[in-house]
Amino acid sequence: SGVTETVLSVISLLRNAVGVAGVVGMLLVCFIPLVKLVVYAIVFRAEAALLQPMGGGQMCECMTGVSKTAGFLLYLEFVSMLLFGITILILSFSLGG
Repeated sequence: SGVTETVLSVISLLRNAVGVAGVVGMLLVCFIPLVKLVVYAIVFRAEAALLQPMGGGQMCECMTGVSKTAGFLLYLEFVSMLLFGITILILSFSLGG
């Protein structure tokens, strides 16, 4: 009847809302470390640029290496976040959500 259809549609709407809230929560949790790594990479790159005129050759190379490593970690974290999102998506579809 009409009441049953209404209740089922409300349940479906709530399930979708919880799914959207979960995705937003996942993005917020993953966004903070991404921003931190971007800031670290920029700061170390700027530090290397500031040390270069002062003649800190080895220190400049070290800071450039740390900046590149932060960039690699940023890439790794982004790919991990993407794979985690795909896993959640596959689980959601396989469970009928």
